[in-house]
Amino acid sequence: GGLVRVGGSIDDAIDPAKPFVADPEDVQAPVGLDRESYLRPENLRSALARLRGEGRVQSVRIAPDRMTARLVNSKRRAVWNFRAGQDPQRVIGAPYYDFDTTIALSQIDPAAPARLARAAARRHRSSVNDIDYLYIQRNVGRARWVLYFKDRTHFTADRHGRHVERG
Repeated sequence: GGLVRVGGSIDDAIDPAKPFVADPEDVQAPVGLDRESYLRPENLRSALARLRGEGRVQSVRIAPDRMTARLVNSKRRAVWNFRAGQDPQRVIGAPYYDFDTTIALSQIDPAAPARLARAAARRHRSSVNDIDYLYIQRNVGRARWVLYFKDRTHFTADRHGRHVERG
């Protein structure tokens, strides 16, 4: 008897690994300092690393599940949108350069949001899970963080997330 060939080569039998993309509705958005939260230093550090070479920071707004950074240089303005579990998106626009209100990327301390979140939650007698968002901006020449809870109570801190004050 002869050999009977069944199927193709072994290569045909192995599907290339397809990345599993969950339906965004199925994914629980991170809150507070959850593992995927942008308030965590390691997550913020890796997001900020993507921004190198884009110019000076106009603003960075961080919520546990997303981050938006606006940067500007003499050639263009870039807006980066990060969402937990998704690839970041970058939008380029015409330059708008106002050196007086920008911050060097190196001035943003990735540990500051978590530090401020913990201190503000203690002062507010609530959980870090009640934090809505925070942002950094240059105010009177210095970079400061502003953190909002979902009830609109807010706290400010220096660029390292220290010297926390209510309102």
